[in-house]
Amino acid sequence: DDSPMLVIIEDDGRIESYNLWKPLILEKGIKMNMAPMLYKQNVDANWNSSMAFMSMHQMMELQDLGVEFLNHGNKSVLTATIYAEYIAGNYSTIKQEYVDSKKFLREYGLDKGADCYVYPGNINGTELEKANYKNMIKKYFKCGVTNGVDTIINTNNALDVYELPRVNADSKTSDFLIGKMNEAIS
Repeated sequence: DDSPMLVIIEDDGRIESYNLWKPLILEKGIKMNMAPMLYKQNVDANWNSSMAFMSMHQMMELQDLGVEFLNHGNKSVLTATIYAEYIAGNYSTIKQEYVDSKKFLREYGLDKGADCYVYPGNINGTELEKANYKNMIKKYFKCGVTNGVDTIINTNNALDVYELPRVNADSKTSDFLIGKMNEAIS
C-alpha cells in the first residue's frame, strides 16, 4: 500500500486528548498511540470531570477502539531527572521506574506498547549524555521516541530505534492536527 501514513502519538493522557481524538477515531477509523503519565491516571472507573487526565475506564475504552498505549514512565519524570539519577549511580531507582511502568500497563491490559518508551521532555544533552541515556533505555525497552522536532525528513540514513523522531504537537491547534491527519489519510 503506497498511501500516506500518519503515526499519531499523544502524550500524557490528558482529558483533552480523549475529547479531541475519540470522535475522530470513531468517524475516521484512525489508529493512534497514546503515552500516558501513569501516576496521573485515575484508576477508579468513575471519572470526575474536574480531573485533567483520562480515567483508566476511558483509556480502556480507547484501547477497544484500537488505540495502543506506549510507555511514558511510571512517574513520567523528565528525562533530565532520570539521567541525573543515572549519573548519581541510582540505578535501582531507574530500574524501578521502568519496571513499575510496564507492570502498571500490563495490570490494566494496556501493554501492547509497553516496550516502546516515549521520552518525557525529550532526550537532550551532549552526544555522550544522549548515548548513555539510550544505552540505559535499551536495557528495558525495544525503542525510544523523541519529541520536539519541527519536521521529520527521511534522509535514508540508518534509523536509530532509540531516538525515533516525532514532531511536537503541543503548540499546534486542533485544526492543524486534524488537517495533517486528513492529509495523511486522503
